Amino acid sequence: MIANYILHYFKALSESIDPVFLIGVYGTRNVCTQVCESGYAETCFVSDMSTGYSGNMGFKIPSNWNFDQYAEINMDTVADGKWAIDKDAYSGKFEPVKSLEVYTYLQPSKPNIPGSPTISEVLPLIERLEDLYTEWYQRQYATEDNPEPHPAPIILASGITNFLRSIAYTSMYWTIGLLSAINTDFVSYVQNKSQESGTYNGLYDNLSQYMRSGDQVLISDEHDGLIDLKHMAATAEAYFGINTVPRSWVGWAGDLASSMQDTTNRLNEIGGNCQDIAASLVGASASQFAFEDLCGDADAIKIAQIITKSSSSAHSFSESLREYYANFVSNRFTYLLEDIGCSEYLQSIKDAVKEIIENDSDLILMYFGKNPSSEVVESCCNSFANYVYFEL
Repeated sequence: MIANYILHYFKALSESIDPVFLIGVYGTRNVCTQVCESGYAETCFVSDMSTGYSGNMGFKIPSNWNFDQYAEINMDTVADGKWAIDKDAYSGKFEPVKSLEVYTYLQPSKPNIPGSPTISEVLPLIERLEDLYTEWYQRQYATEDNPEPHPAPIILASGITNFLRSIAYTSMYWTIGLLSAINTDFVSYVQNKSQESGTYNGLYDNLSQYMRSGDQVLISDEHDGLIDLKHMAATAEAYFGINTVPRSWVGWAGDLASSMQDTTNRLNEIGGNCQDIAASLVGASASQFAFEDLCGDADAIKIAQIITKSSSSAHSFSESLREYYANFVSNRFTYLLEDIGCSEYLQSIKDAVKEIIENDSDLILMYFGKNPSSEVVESCCNSFANYVYFEL
């Protein structure tokens, strides 16, 4: 019974439980000894009072016992009826739990996912943009020996992400961080082609609605998520390209720091509990770290990996998007964990996120977070960790 069932159970428990919790076992001397000696529990509560069980016959009490249940005291009264209490010994080796701090995380409501536009409807626009980029590229780099050069997959993807961020992400931070100024020559090329009749007519206007800041149109990923195309593109560029800042700071870490600014502002406006305010903002539609940003930051990590393996010189970006949203999007939040470098346990996520935010770049934290207090930093890191944990 012990070898076939109990040890298997505690082995699975020890391999699955968040390490922040310590495991204890209640049972006979034999059960407690075998579970603890197998390394599956830290201590035990020995049921010594159950003298009829074979597991208590001829076995020593485990050396790491904490409680020993050895007698029952009858408390029968006329008023209360028949009942009893156990008499337990305490070894003092492990301090008992005396109180519990209870925190209930409430995830912000997710926005309604529009039926249209969908990523399937937007991908043909991106394919046409890639065709234009190849056309522009050949005009720029054609030689007598190579009159129709094709851009390498990474170059093509970089040209597309650069274009998609050309309205909203133009500041010096993005130019320096991604080592790439906006390619205004290609932007003008697309604008001019969009005014001509034919294949590319209206392309710039059709794409710019997804590229604006503040009033951009969000895209359904067809899997209960939202895509802010320009945001995802800029983040993906950081992950597959060369950049001067830690790449997570172009993605989730930068967004998290921005949520710290939101939290500080809300605290100054209305006061209240810092942790509750942070939890209400991280992932909320009204914040700088909205649901679509969380989706985009997670998606960009895996999309960038797919792009780096692409061999397509014609549609490396659109093909990578198509592959991701068809085969990988359901696991999007696991890609965040891989980037953070932590396990799927809540405390592990909290610790790793806080370490990155506090140690990677004080200057960038000040830039995005506007010098947040330590309480705001911890509250926002906890809220982000809680959000990701709920989505796993």
